[in-house]
Amino acid sequence: MAFTLPPYREPDFRQPSLAAAPAACTVPAPAEGVAPEQFHATSNHPEYVHRGGGRWLLAPESRMDCVLVLSGERLAVVEPRRLTAGEAVVVGRTENGEDGIFVHTEGFTEPAAEAAEKFAFGNMVPSYRIMPEGQVRPVYFYIVDMSEFSTDKLANRGSAQAAAILTNVQDFLVNLWRSLAPR
Repeated sequence: MAFTLPPYREPDFRQPSLAAAPAACTVPAPAEGVAPEQFHATSNHPEYVHRGGGRWLLAPESRMDCVLVLSGERLAVVEPRRLTAGEAVVVGRTENGEDGIFVHTEGFTEPAAEAAEKFAFGNMVPSYRIMPEGQVRPVYFYIVDMSEFSTDKLANRGSAQAAAILTNVQDFLVNLWRSLAPR
């Protein structure tokens, strides 16, 4: 079976709740490495910020527990410790458009049977990447471990795409190598 990336489905910003969404608000970072009150903490899903007038910006990358910084019409994902005083940090506590922030958790949908064959891990791992030609594609990572505890712990730390392969790592790598080797 050939591997194909599932297509990315952009949100329908015409649906009433998103069409009526306010423009997202920003507040200047009060000091170096300090996020303002009510800052929006990012997820590893595609996140959009409403600029008003139906213009939504997609964050160019994703990472858990960072902040969104707006500079003109550019959006950046920044670790709070790397904030510069005065940067325009997106604020809001909701992720459904009510605050002009929309987290798109259903951008990559595929049949359950196919999804079960893909695995990922980690709460610092993005679930998508924007390619140079503008295509939004999912990101896959693999975790192989003998311990169900460690794989479950990673799966429960914020990665919606996380799953595990429970096996001996050496056996897995040998079989993977054999499967990927040119014939």
